[in-house]
Amino acid sequence: AESKSAERRGMMDPVTLARRLHGVPVFTLTDDKGVPFTVFGEDAVISAYFFTTFEEAERILKVAKISGDAARAEAVAEARRKKDAGALRDLAASENPWAGARIATVPLDLAVTLATRRRNGGETNFLLAPDQRDVADALAADGNGARELPEGNVPLFYCDELTLPPENGETGAARPLFFRRGEVEEAWRSGHPGTEAPTIKVTELFKAVGEMVRPGATDPDLKELTFVPPKGSVKRAREIRKQEGEEVSFSLGQRIVVF
Repeated sequence: AESKSAERRGMMDPVTLARRLHGVPVFTLTDDKGVPFTVFGEDAVISAYFFTTFEEAERILKVAKISGDAARAEAVAEARRKKDAGALRDLAASENPWAGARIATVPLDLAVTLATRRRNGGETNFLLAPDQRDVADALAADGNGARELPEGNVPLFYCDELTLPPENGETGAARPLFFRRGEVEEAWRSGHPGTEAPTIKVTELFKAVGEMVRPGATDPDLKELTFVPPKGSVKRAREIRKQEGEEVSFSLGQRIVVF
């Protein structure tokens, strides 16, 4: 019976996995009450995004605000051309839907949980969104000639020879997975000064997470995998939480839909 129970478990229990994911902040767009902004896509699916870096969230918010201003200006011009007084009144009373958006932060374990629920069927499509620079690095390292990553996939970079000291309460060396290729190289140089970094490989977040908890998995290295947040992310998340005070940074059960 004990053997069958062991077969049903993965190399890492869900509690340990959640703890390791929890240390990585991701960033999303919400209003001042923490209600997430979502986008109504061409496929009629409503999606919310968690960005792996603050910079990517900031870039997307800037693009969204510019796009919203342009769409509103176009609507005003069209209403004036048609001399549609009602439409002009409505537009005058409205504003860019992204005007009240801000960058909030949640831990990666929550983002992964919400994204996994959507993959199993859910009302809102929660997606992880990697930084565009990391996507470019992943495609360059892939070697299969792919021109884009499937939406929601997050590349992770590593090299087999790189390990880190055990984390708090852990035993054995940690095998780090990085969100940025350059940070693998930095970690190698820090621990092996004067030596060239070995081949840097790329895997995918949900693939790695799935393998870590897959029943019947036998690779002992899976127990040692850990996730290293992009440099600056923890500091940014701390600053955001400090600004929020006691406010809730992310509100489930509500959403703002932008068409």
